[in-house]
Amino acid sequence: MKGYIKRILNNCREVSYQSMMGEEAGLSLKAHVEMKIHLTFCKYCRHFAAQSKIIDSSLKLYKAQSESDPPYKASETLKQKLRDLIS
Repeated sequence: MKGYIKRILNNCREVSYQSMMGEEAGLSLKAHVEMKIHLTFCKYCRHFAAQSKIIDSSLKLYKAQSESDPPYKASETLKQKLRDLIS
């Protein structure tokens, strides 16, 4: 039992990978519980998981904004100069 608890508490690499890759939903019940136990005791993994979620949501928002409307617009004068150069 002591080895099992030690393994749960000392698996920061696994927990950080799972939280970063969003594999939490696909975990077995046992692995999910082990991860939650680890996150309860490990403040570093808790912080890492929270930061990963923030970064992920920020990147998704940035991607959605950059695909929907470009932040720059060409003036009509510039458009006409480009048309003249092309023709």
